[in-house]
Amino acid sequence: MNPLIRFVAVLCVSAISCARADLTILQEISGPDGSKPALVTTTKWSGESLRMDAGPSVSILLDSKNGGMVTLMHEQKIAVPISQAVQKMAGQIAGKNAAPSAESINLQPTGRKEVLAGFSCEEYAGTISGQNAVIWITKEIPEYKALSERLLELAPQFKQMQGLVGRTAGLEGMPLLTEITGPDGKKTTIRVQAISREAIAKSDFQ
Repeated sequence: MNPLIRFVAVLCVSAISCARADLTILQEISGPDGSKPALVTTTKWSGESLRMDAGPSVSILLDSKNGGMVTLMHEQKIAVPISQAVQKMAGQIAGKNAAPSAESINLQPTGRKEVLAGFSCEEYAGTISGQNAVIWITKEIPEYKALSERLLELAPQFKQMQGLVGRTAGLEGMPLLTEITGPDGKKTTIRVQAISREAIAKSDFQ
């Protein structure tokens, strides 16, 4: 997946504080190749545990209490533990593949407002690394900033995927809909379909 797309995708899934709370985020990522089915991802956070499912095939489990990470490959029935040393190495590699800098992000409010996934949003439009971008942001999920920062502490390899919020002055909140149009006119869409704060079973992280 294109680094810019990955960068925006993780921006959308990072949305809760380190305090005890449960949050489930369902989102859909549609790439510029319309012939391929959209990727549906589910992110679950409860206390010190985080789970990210990328479709039905792969899951990543993170435990911020002990720094552990495990990748589950469901079709092969394989669990691959990833040591902190490997995570650190991945973080160093990620640092060499820089995400779009704050200077390359130019987004301004348009004044338009809508309700998406049950949350009030405001539209921002402009460019990211020279590509046209439209992002709908809600300020009704205040946990966003804390998890974004915590996720990078827990998994430094996600550094190059750090979200727009916090990197751009005046842009605060969580994106619920992101549309990026490339030079060829093809569009990548990342849409949060649902957000739930219902309790998550501990078995989901085992």
